[in-house]
Formats: sequence, C-alpha cells, structure tokens
Amino acid sequence: MGAPSKPAASIRRMLTQVARSKGETPEALFQRYARERLLFRLSRSDHANRFVLKGASLFYVWASEPHRPTKDIDLLGLGHLDTEMVADVFRTVCGIDGQQDGLDFDPGSVSAKEIREGTEYGGLRVGLWGTLTKARLRVQIDIGLGDAVVPPAQSIDYPTLLPELGLRPFRLRAYPKEAVVAEKAETIVKLGALNSRMKDYHDLNELSRSFSFKGSVLSTALAATFARRCTEIPEALPTGLSDVFAEDA
Repeated sequence: MGAPSKPAASIRRMLTQVARSKGETPEALFQRYARERLLFRLSRSDHANRFVLKGASLFYVWASEPHRPTKDIDLLGLGHLDTEMVADVFRTVCGIDGQQDGLDFDPGSVSAKEIREGTEYGGLRVGLWGTLTKARLRVQIDIGLGDAVVPPAQSIDYPTLLPELGLRPFRLRAYPKEAVVAEKAETIVKLGALNSRMKDYHDLNELSRSFSFKGSVLSTALAATFARRCTEIPEALPTGLSDVFAEDA
C-alpha cells in the first residue's frame, strides 16, 4: 500500500468526532468502520459474487441510523465453501487496497470454524484483526450456507462513514427486504416458545413501520423460504406471535 493521504491518527480523530455527534462511543464506531472497510475490500475482490450481505448491516443501507447495533457481518455464501476456503478468501481480502482508509487488516490473524447455532444448514465463522493506529479491532463474519434468496439478491450501494475523505459508497450483493422478512418469520415459527432472538422481532417491527410491501412478492418469499427450510406454514397464529409468548418474553 502507498502512503496514505491522511494519517490514520487523523482518521481516528474524525471517527471520534462522528461518534460524539451520533451519541455513540468511539470504540463502537471504530468497530463499525472496520466492518465497513472490510466489506469494501470484499467488494473489490474476485470473491465478491460468492457472498450476499444479510443481517443487521443492511439497516445501514435502508435507514439513516439503524434501530439497533450489530457486532458482526452476516453473509450468505454461495456454492461450496468450507473453513479452509473462506479463510483463504479473507486472507486475500485483508490484502486489498483500502483506498487510504487508515486501516490495516492482518491476513495472518484470519481464523475460520464451523458453526451450527442460528442456522438451518450450518455455517462458517471467520474472525480476524485490524488496526487503526493503536486501536486493535476484531471483526467477525458469520456465513450462512444453503439458503435460497427470494426475491433474488440485488445490488446495493453500501454507505460510508467518512465520504469527505473520498470513501464513496460501494456496490455489494444483498438480500432484498422481502427475503429478510421471510427468514425471520420462518425462524419465529420454527423456534416457537423457545425463541430468545428478540432482535428478529425488533427487525420485523422496524421493516413493517418503515416500508411498504407488495403482498404477492412477500407471499412468494415466505413460501420459498419455508419450503427450503422444510417448515410448514401454520394455519393458526404461531406460538411466537401469541399474546402468551409476548407476556413471557
């Protein structure tokens, strides 16, 4: 990488100022910045089309300020992927030029393991470290496998925290809102009274309040997701949406 046009220390000070304006801690904003800049590097890699962005990071695209924080990156992996493959992918991603964003990601810090919790078909978890001056920043990427995205994944412009530095929005493939609703609804139905994922309820509430949906498109997304995950669409009100569950939650 060439010498940055603005020292990393200056970028860190700018992020601290942004954090104060948003009422956030600098540490939380540094972490968000690290996730953003890792996604930028992924978007510039030869592996970009192997992944689809999902999860709470999408609310940075859909809203000026997300309704809840997130601490990791959620992706859907396409095709065959295993721990060795995704570790190699993110070692490569770490080495991509960040357009003088002040961050360095350590390819040697990349680790990958299999996960089961929270996924129907299993998944992979990647961890790595980045640095912004003396701040060490841990980034976790959870990669789901085997899901169908209906409607199909779409291209989005992912916003940046410091556009004044020339760090412009970048293109990623991402879940459409209907697919997000469908996956969260299926999880609520499947887990029933055992569901402790309150974030799904918060996300569905935010989506329903902020956006309108076409019934036929949403119905198709729900049918496809429930079928892919072998979950029956209930005829009665599911336990996870009942008054009894709400009172106990």
